[in-house]
Amino acid sequence: MGGRIAVVAAALLAASAGVMTAQAGTVIVIRHAEKRTDQGSDPELTERGEHRAEALVAALRDAHVTAVITTELRRNVLTAAPLARAAGVTPLVIRAGSDPAAHGREVAEALRRLPRGAVAVVIEHSNTVPGVIAAMGGPAIPEFCDSEFATMLVASLGHGRVKSLVRATYGEHDSLSPQCSTMK
Repeated sequence: MGGRIAVVAAALLAASAGVMTAQAGTVIVIRHAEKRTDQGSDPELTERGEHRAEALVAALRDAHVTAVITTELRRNVLTAAPLARAAGVTPLVIRAGSDPAAHGREVAEALRRLPRGAVAVVIEHSNTVPGVIAAMGGPAIPEFCDSEFATMLVASLGHGRVKSLVRATYGEHDSLSPQCSTMK
């Protein structure tokens, strides 16, 4: 009987270890699309932003997206909506809050709860992208420039940390100022 309990305990431990280490396999982090400047602190997207949100769907058509994470702000929700519809998923909304590092840790925890091998798209803000990447164990990166919307960071995860981080672009190219130093 004692041997049977040990086998059951070992099986339960192995099963719980799998759940604790389950994580997304690929995380794609972007900034929300272009926002209107005439609507206060929670604006909708511009026409260009709406086109960029559709371009995200086209860019990730073959990625087999299984999860979309966004903040509660309209520009993020509206950027996420076409992709979530195309992927057949309901976005997980995580409040942005006033502490970008704490927000990044909360997003990283949500990513750790996803099934192993999931492909997640995280739609953030210029000042919260670095905290999300850092909380996933990635390299230190600067905040996105105010005019930077086309950048897509593709992180491959393994053992709960970023194994590789690739910078790509999608949609219409940004017109970045010379002062913009994102990931140079």
